[in-house]
Amino acid sequence: AAARPVGTAIPLQGRDRMIETPNDIAPYGDIILWEKPVQFAAALFIRNGSTVFDIGANTGGVAIALRRLAGQKGRLTAFECHPKMIAWCRENFRVNDARDIRLVEKACWNQAGANLRMASDEGFYSPSSSLVRAIKTDRHFEVATTTVDVEAASEGQWPDFIKIDVEGAEYEVLQGAEAALSREPVIVLERMPPHQMPGREDRDPVPFLIERGYRCFDVNSLEPLDPDEAFVLPTNILAIPPRLTGFAPRFTDAARQKSADGALTFPLDPGAYRISLDIAVQGEGTGAFRLHDSAGRLVLMAADRSERLAAPLCAVFPMRVDAPDTYSLTLEGETVSLGGLTVERIDGLQADAG
Repeated sequence: AAARPVGTAIPLQGRDRMIETPNDIAPYGDIILWEKPVQFAAALFIRNGSTVFDIGANTGGVAIALRRLAGQKGRLTAFECHPKMIAWCRENFRVNDARDIRLVEKACWNQAGANLRMASDEGFYSPSSSLVRAIKTDRHFEVATTTVDVEAASEGQWPDFIKIDVEGAEYEVLQGAEAALSREPVIVLERMPPHQMPGREDRDPVPFLIERGYRCFDVNSLEPLDPDEAFVLPTNILAIPPRLTGFAPRFTDAARQKSADGALTFPLDPGAYRISLDIAVQGEGTGAFRLHDSAGRLVLMAADRSERLAAPLCAVFPMRVDAPDTYSLTLEGETVSLGGLTVERIDGLQADAG
């Protein structure tokens, strides 16, 4: 299974409740836990009236969060081709009053009108399914294809923001978005490590975007991305188009704390922050951390294998604070321990032309 970024590790709906079938879906509250760093990045750029494409919508949680950011005047098109996930999306959109999300039940690709063979298994997550990754399974089905450019032209609305998470086929999606890219949307996409994509080393989406003038950042750390640096886990990338010269994240230490009994409490004033957790791994196993505000609301969480929980994919994340509050962080798991955390204020997040 693919690594799970902060907020996506456990299928959650409503108040930290497990969901197993579409019948378990309930309305979200004001906090949606799915892919919180992706939501942080999206909130920097999506405005009331924005047009948003969510390519690889999975169960629809992120799509609903992005639709809320786009406001009454905005539009969101979600793409999902896995039959199981399509059913989830439909029900999730229905119960969360998001029926105006346009759901395209096709694979987004570099060519419209084709039929592709998709590998799939019985897992909950569609990371268990892919058009391009080698997956050990006897289950396959055909999916019809479309492209970003075809769908944008048919709507007469070109996306301002595009999120792409399609289990290794991000390169092909970008190939089918040349007209859209000429309009310089902000993009967040998942980048798969080479060892998970044998034979596709020349299909890395990051060089594709850099050649078109985009600057790429790690979504979790907001550090500039070195395209040649080795990495072993799937990583979410924020791609900033050439027109947004004012975007230049800067970090200033705000607080450092050591853990006491695996728990930390720390106050934050309004602003944007990067939180870095010092998680030590004592062996193979699983762990989880949860971040609550002073009202006891769960605002961020991650749960995964111990070594993944300690990796920057989970242990470093951005967050925005709108009002002064005190946060409590707890770590669970016999094979992980929390040494402390570092909090840095983030400046330079201007979503303008500088």
